[in-house]
Amino acid sequence: MPKASSRKKKQKNDDFQKTKLKVGKKKVQADNFTDTSFKSKAVSLPNQSIALDKTNELTNVRNQTLNELIPQLKHYSSAVRKDAIHGTTDLLNRYPQVLRGSLGTLINTMTRLLVDDDEAVRKGVHTFFSEFLPQLDDSDLHPFLPLLIVYTCSAMTHIHEDIRTDALKFLNLWIDIAPQVVIKYADKIVPNYISLLNVDSTSTNTTKSTTGSAFTLSSNRSQLSYAGSKISTMNSLFKFLEIKLNSHESARDTFWFLADYAGGYKHKSATEIDTNIFSWKPEAQNSVTLYPYAGEYTSVPSFSHLNLFDASTKSTLNKPEEKTLNEAKTDADNVESESIQLLETLNPFLLSTWLEASPNVFTATGSVSMTPSLEAVHMVLKLMQVLWRTGMSGNAIRRVKKKWVEEHLQLLLKHFMIHFPFGNDALGIRDAKVESVLQDMNSAFCELTSLFLISINSHNDQEPTFPKWADSVYKYILTALGESPEKTDTIMTSQTTDFKPEHFVALMPSIWTFLNSLETERQDILFKALLSYCNRSHINSLTKRLTLEFITNTLTIQNHPQYSGCFKLTKSPELAQAIKTWVLGLPKTLWALRNNSPNTSRVILRALRDLINQDKSRWLDTAFHNSLQLNMVPFFHVTIPNKGPIFGPFSTLPEDLQRLTIELLYYLGKLNEKLLRSISASTQGTEFNPETKRYLDEVMKHCNPLSI
Repeated sequence: MPKASSRKKKQKNDDFQKTKLKVGKKKVQADNFTDTSFKSKAVSLPNQSIALDKTNELTNVRNQTLNELIPQLKHYSSAVRKDAIHGTTDLLNRYPQVLRGSLGTLINTMTRLLVDDDEAVRKGVHTFFSEFLPQLDDSDLHPFLPLLIVYTCSAMTHIHEDIRTDALKFLNLWIDIAPQVVIKYADKIVPNYISLLNVDSTSTNTTKSTTGSAFTLSSNRSQLSYAGSKISTMNSLFKFLEIKLNSHESARDTFWFLADYAGGYKHKSATEIDTNIFSWKPEAQNSVTLYPYAGEYTSVPSFSHLNLFDASTKSTLNKPEEKTLNEAKTDADNVESESIQLLETLNPFLLSTWLEASPNVFTATGSVSMTPSLEAVHMVLKLMQVLWRTGMSGNAIRRVKKKWVEEHLQLLLKHFMIHFPFGNDALGIRDAKVESVLQDMNSAFCELTSLFLISINSHNDQEPTFPKWADSVYKYILTALGESPEKTDTIMTSQTTDFKPEHFVALMPSIWTFLNSLETERQDILFKALLSYCNRSHINSLTKRLTLEFITNTLTIQNHPQYSGCFKLTKSPELAQAIKTWVLGLPKTLWALRNNSPNTSRVILRALRDLINQDKSRWLDTAFHNSLQLNMVPFFHVTIPNKGPIFGPFSTLPEDLQRLTIELLYYLGKLNEKLLRSISASTQGTEFNPETKRYLDEVMKHCNPLSI
């Protein structure tokens, strides 16, 4: 039998051979495989909103309603979200009533976009909030602020730097809109600020850190890569701290520094109208009853016939009032404690920022210009100023140890002192903005120096100490007041237009502290410079009023029973005579003011009244009283030969200023004939308030019973 060929045998085996499967290789489909899969496509034809009839609905310029815009704010596309924000803004501009009705929906949706990845979306949200939230009432807005702050804090700690930077813009907006609500969340906001500034109080530092500080963080990684972010963070932090630490009443007072030298002393603002000290009973024959002015700190005499003090009222109101005072004291102590903690945490950062930026600003031969380095050193001083002012106010100045103050504040002051006065050695012409910044820095440094002197002298039972390095600050203050013995054109003085009222306000704590720290000779020089500065100030300027308030406060506070300052009028007869001459010139200022500046007139009248009534040391003698009465004559009425009678400003003053003048007449005692005739002539043919006229008549009877 013939053998089968090998070729046929191989073909026969191939029909029954199993194909081996390999990893990663697809299985070979059979020759008879049939593909049963299928595909389908749908054509979507959405309604075109621009073509719909929405006559009865509120729409924007693109014919979109709020219900259509809200879902688009959550769209995955940033371009759609941005257009939805603009569309919502347009809708609210056209129909403002929609905002109040849909406030919850809008804020809940918009707030989520604070941490949006797209910069244009965040910018649109900020514009939206800054435009519409200020239009809302506090009662409508405040319930949503906690949510806004939570998302803002989340944005401040975001992984992306641009979102952290934009978070500061939102926080500044909340501070502008509702500052008193925002500061309640300081325990959550301040640590985020410190994290942005990369503050680590446990790092290498020239000062000692406090364990357990509420604001201590341990992040060693820099979160701000460029100077602009650091400066914007410092600006925002200063804005927040200024509101937070100055929220209690004592910090808002311009003359806060006086309270440390006289317990219970409270300055009365020039805009605050005095309460009437007269009791008017129309049915009584003797219609006007008056009692002596008691001042701010002495007890008022109890006159039963005036019905001023009711026993039942006292019993019901006394306890709640004491509780309120205790609560206010506790709040102030808490604020002082927080500022001390912040000082310990921020001191390393502030010092390192100063050492890094100051060489770039204050070069030996270059001029000072507005650069990021100048802004940085400026904010360092401003932050130091607000923190130390609060930390050293009230009773905290005696609780803080002297060694702690020397380790923290004196070390910083010595670093700052190298370049003080700031900008003095710079060459070239500077613009107005740079001049204002440098003046602000100089004033802040002077205040920090005064706070240091107050602190170290509060622990010293002997004569106050004045370190040698502080002499340059004393010379600068004299120069700023225009009385420096060393004439120079490089230091800004009060004669230049760049010395503004706020600069003088910043210098007031330093002037007062130096008056209580220097020896008698330099005290006299400084106070005489202050008197001269007041005389040179424009009569209608704010600086004039502030200077008058400051000088009169330094004089009247010395009659306070708890006054503990070293500056006293009785120490220097020469200074006392200079003050008398200055006081005798106040009636002329009153006459020149006329009715143009009621607040300044109020300050002068109140000062004259208090100085005469509270003169316990009797340094204002009879000759002074007679001279003052003669100087008051033109204020009422005077007859000039060849010109006839001239009425003074008294008859045209507001009613409260007329009553202040009447009180001054009461405390002057017996009036001379010339002043009596002047007062009588000023009331002829002039319409007075009937009550004020009767007050004047009664005072005239009291002061001169035989001549009326």
